[in-house]
Amino acid sequence: MALGESKPQILEKYGPYVRSLAAQVRKQFNSQFEMDELVAWGQIGLLEAAERFDARVGANFLTFAHYRIKGAIYDGLRKMGVLKGSDARSAASGERANAYMGNMSDRGSGAG
Repeated sequence: MALGESKPQILEKYGPYVRSLAAQVRKQFNSQFEMDELVAWGQIGLLEAAERFDARVGANFLTFAHYRIKGAIYDGLRKMGVLKGSDARSAASGERANAYMGNMSDRGSGAG
């Protein structure tokens, strides 16, 4: 590990932070997910961040890990089908754009 600590040490040391981020995400979705599942995904993100962290860059580890932890939680939700991926988002925005243009066209036809 780049932090010089073992995986169990990292999980124990930063576990409360992972739980707090998981609780934020859970609250965002009205508590419909199991906290343990969100925490497990967050722990995966924490360990990935610990492997990639480079102290020579001068960043704080928690600042660096924050985004990877939250990203891992959201990745887990995407795998469950709860969040849409970029392809689904693009399709949904395309449908909205087509509906909007259709409405504009209908308005123009009705006015003429």
